[in-house]
Amino acid sequence: MIVEGQKRLTFNYFYKMNSTDKIEKSIKEIAQIVFESAMDDTYGLLQGSGGSILFLAANYSLTGDEKFLEKSIELLEKNISSTTEILFPNDFSIAFPAVSACWIIDQFIRKDILDETELVNSRIVVNHLIDSISLDDLNLNRHDLFYGYLGKALIILENDIELSKVNIDPFISAIKRNAKMDTIGLYWNTPYPFYKSHQYENTINLGIPHGSLGIVLFLLKICSVYGRDSELETIIANHIKWLIEMLKKNKNELKHFYSIIPIGSGKLGWCYGDLAIAYTLLRYYEEFGDHESKAVAYELIEKSSFKSMEQAGVIYYQQYGYHDMCICHGTTSIAYMYKKMFLITKDQQLIEMANKWLNSTIENLNIYLPQIKSIAEKEKNNPLIDTSLGFLNGLSGIGLALISFVDPKLSDWDKLLLLDRPGRE
Repeated sequence: MIVEGQKRLTFNYFYKMNSTDKIEKSIKEIAQIVFESAMDDTYGLLQGSGGSILFLAANYSLTGDEKFLEKSIELLEKNISSTTEILFPNDFSIAFPAVSACWIIDQFIRKDILDETELVNSRIVVNHLIDSISLDDLNLNRHDLFYGYLGKALIILENDIELSKVNIDPFISAIKRNAKMDTIGLYWNTPYPFYKSHQYENTINLGIPHGSLGIVLFLLKICSVYGRDSELETIIANHIKWLIEMLKKNKNELKHFYSIIPIGSGKLGWCYGDLAIAYTLLRYYEEFGDHESKAVAYELIEKSSFKSMEQAGVIYYQQYGYHDMCICHGTTSIAYMYKKMFLITKDQQLIEMANKWLNSTIENLNIYLPQIKSIAEKEKNNPLIDTSLGFLNGLSGIGLALISFVDPKLSDWDKLLLLDRPGRE
């Protein structure tokens, strides 16, 4: 049983439980596959070669082997050249090539991989991104992280923190304007165009990428970067209040969509479910010292600790004998969420849970990697089996997470998932 306030340990405890040798072996195998792979003809950050660019650069930082850096830069140049094609306004979101290249350039400048003169390229994209923002984006509740204005705000913020505040204010105003109130507290409806059909139009999405948790994590980031704002603090507090009351009312069994539509409940992973809610509550506790949020987070964490692979919502590909390992909703995602919560609480059992799920990732990689080429060939037209090297659902995201377990300093990519803790890492 996980009890708040038990023995606190340093992150080094992890290494006593899980030898870095087997983690590094998996990283090496992934690196070889990514390095030798044919050029991905898509260049987005989430599903295209953007993930490979980030992973190869991180592996260079881990190993010092310059061939990985050279390959990373080669892919980045192809990503940049792909943005010369005609772009439409909707292309200026975090999922598309131009914005992907912009974000990577800004990260590489911070790492001294690229010279600051490259800022010219990313600034051009950011200016187009700002110009692409329409009133419909802001008025129709398009707060989606990947395809809406939260992702756009992250790109602007990363490009120039000092200058970005004036360009982020319209997004913050939209968040305030689109909030709804009931007798319990404050919430936001599922964003357009995520619901696509009117089936989800009046639902409440409780995920990070497409829902209210992402809004709260974004606003917590804004408060950390630009300083406390009483109005934002009130908005965050009122949604946390709503969330906690709903959890109590439903005995900690909130659905992914809080509505009459029964889509998922109590799953684990980054994208939605128990750990996404628990992490958001712990981040609120970390920033504002709200002990009720911490206590409710621990209730969710305790429930999660008893869940099987199936109950955690991890897909099993029976024909190939492995479970999904992706950073979005697979075993790696679950391990990483426990790790992030450990960094807030320093509680031993969270690192034990991270270790358990990381072991699952490594075991499944041992099954998956030897047959990856044959699976990719057989399933190339099957959208339900992702054999890509992409960041969100593919091999590069898994590799990045594994690298972060070996060297916690190489975790700055997780700001893409709204998992960074500005000023605390």
